[in-house]
Amino acid sequence: MAKVRVKIDLLLLQQHLSEADKRPTTEAEVRQFLLDSGFMPLHDSWVVEEKDLGQLDPSEVLEVEALD
Repeated sequence: MAKVRVKIDLLLLQQHLSEADKRPTTEAEVRQFLLDSGFMPLHDSWVVEEKDLGQLDPSEVLEVEALD
């Protein structure tokens, strides 16, 4: 499977999760959402299988880089 490194607009993701949950979400909940969705932290980015990237709204993705 192809992995990609993704920079995510975490504030926008947090806003979208809050809207979906109809309550404020915390930074820890955003991180847990990403971990539960198959994303792994890497410095200031996240690594995920390319097929799982669609779990994010395109507006939440700041940058994507294929990993070899």
